[in-house]
This record gives sequence, C-alpha cells and structure tokens, in this order.
Amino acid sequence: MRDKTNLFKGQKARECPTFHEIRSLGGYLYEKAGYGKSTIRRLMGHTEEYMTNYYWKVTQNDGPMYQQN
Repeated sequence: MRDKTNLFKGQKARECPTFHEIRSLGGYLYEKAGYGKSTIRRLMGHTEEYMTNYYWKVTQNDGPMYQQN
C-alpha cells in the first residue's frame, strides 16, 4: 500500500517508513487528537491492551516509534 502511493518514489527502501512505523504514527496522531486509549486500541487492531500500552508508552516519551536501520 505504501509503495502504491508513490509518496516515497525515488527513495531507497531502507529510508521509507515501514507499515508498523506508519501505524504507530497513526496511533500517536489519534492520541494527540484526543481519542481515548480504548478507541485507539480498536483502531490499531490490538486485541490485548498490553500491546497498546507498549506503543502508548513509547509514543508518550519519544513520539512515534521508528525502526533503526
């Protein structure tokens, strides 16, 4: 899906955001927009709250989670 948008055309693959990075950014932006954790959990497709809590902790401290290449 990311590649079909052509937003990163011409960039090396390792410089493009991964699916999980884009997903983490989405959760972060929903939180900044005032959505509650349970809503964000459902939107992110997490069945377990501990997974949302993991991302929540990371984004609360550092902003969206990005992989280090």
